[in-house]
Amino acid sequence: MMQPAGTHSPVLRRAVMRVQSGFYSWDETRQLHYRMHMPDNERFLLERSIFRDLYGVDCRTQDALRTAWDQIPIGDLDAINETLPPWYRRGRLLSQRIHAGRLEPQLDELSSRLFRYEARRWFELLDEFDQQAGAAVYIQDMREETDEQLHFIFSDKSAMARVRLRHFLRDCRQLERDTSELTPLERRESDLLNEYLNAQHRDIARNFNPKVVRMKKRRKVLLHKDAFR
Repeated sequence: MMQPAGTHSPVLRRAVMRVQSGFYSWDETRQLHYRMHMPDNERFLLERSIFRDLYGVDCRTQDALRTAWDQIPIGDLDAINETLPPWYRRGRLLSQRIHAGRLEPQLDELSSRLFRYEARRWFELLDEFDQQAGAAVYIQDMREETDEQLHFIFSDKSAMARVRLRHFLRDCRQLERDTSELTPLERRESDLLNEYLNAQHRDIARNFNPKVVRMKKRRKVLLHKDAFR
């Protein structure tokens, strides 16, 4: 098993600067645009640089890099994930492989149910908070070694209505409340989620038939014949 040959945060910074030397001097808008539209060749160079600095192996082609990543045990991916920027951790690099011990159909079914549960809870929580009308803003410092971020959490629509874009930070500070108030809510939702997942896992283990393939909606894009004229 190959072992990382360096620390994580410097690896990330070096990799990004090798691909785009001016990235950290760009404004947030330009950085975001680059993240969303990074050319494939530059994405490959980023992954190649990260792998070379971590494991001391230079993969000169996409196929060689893909093969090299496939040799990394699943347990090491968490450490690798810490090397990647937050905006890239769910990228295709770590989503190429899903190992579930030949239970991939069951995992897919559980993931599908989880997605529906989260969507339902999202709307339920919106209604709950809007009825409470707490008009609070919680500001979380999400600072990392290579990235400074503040997360602004609005309790409900009444809080958002009282914040002016021109005076965003000042208005948020006036409504700010201690983030510890969120702890009971986080614990409650975590308990509900665990209870739901355990129940669904038991149901899938008992009743799921992997030979039955769930139908998926085919999406089509219709363009008028004169759209590009």
